[in-house]
Amino acid sequence: MRLRTLCCVFLAAIALIPERTFIQNAEGQRLAEGAFMIDMAVPGTQVFYRAMLLGEVPYEMTEERLAELGFSGQLDMDGWAEGLFFGKEGEYEQRIMYRVPDSEAEKYVEIETPWGRRTKLQGGSGEYGISMKANPRPVSNSAGLALEIEAQSRVKLQQPGISVKLVLRNVGDQEIVGFAPSLVLMWGTHDTPWRLRNSMEVRLDSKWESVSPGEVLEEVVVMPTPNVAEDYSLFGLFNLFETDRADSELVSPGSVYSNSEYVAVR
Repeated sequence: MRLRTLCCVFLAAIALIPERTFIQNAEGQRLAEGAFMIDMAVPGTQVFYRAMLLGEVPYEMTEERLAELGFSGQLDMDGWAEGLFFGKEGEYEQRIMYRVPDSEAEKYVEIETPWGRRTKLQGGSGEYGISMKANPRPVSNSAGLALEIEAQSRVKLQQPGISVKLVLRNVGDQEIVGFAPSLVLMWGTHDTPWRLRNSMEVRLDSKWESVSPGEVLEEVVVMPTPNVAEDYSLFGLFNLFETDRADSELVSPGSVYSNSEYVAVR
């Protein structure tokens, strides 16, 4: 099976600067030594660590709060845009997640977790070592493609596979045309470092090479059942390319992230 380079959102590490005493962020707010400002483009967004509500944006993660939570290491963004994390990338990642207000939720891609709804990100901006202001990921990409997946919420360990329904919609005003349509499924526990998620690429048939305005395409694929009883997060990435060559570039914009489904394997 031909694997392609995945397009993902990745921001450079934001490292702690312990030698500073007080620094002002872009809004002029004073941050104490070792503190971080965690923000979101949507006012009223809440910040969570697992089930724990930390506060509302802009949220200052103080050095004392970091110690209480047992956080250490750098602050960075999950490359699959499910949140920020403290820790050491690829080894241990303590993930901070956002939840936009209910009144805004339908506009943005949702992450389903054991602790309720969270919001997927689309990059952000920040001042190195001081702050991170994330952007929520809109339901559709800039061309109007929107991908949704539906998976079984509870699965037995001995089940041979998990059925995942794909629904791709074109809610824009232009036809999207390309070659070699594929879906990459990514899954892992909520503690799995983002680079270490399991993945599976599915080559889709020719009907997925073009999506007209208003058109809806559906397909059911089967992924392997994880062999460890745990809570998993599963999402998909649809890709469409300019040619059918292995080194082809993506159609612009021919890539779109799905929502993240919660799957409990028991």
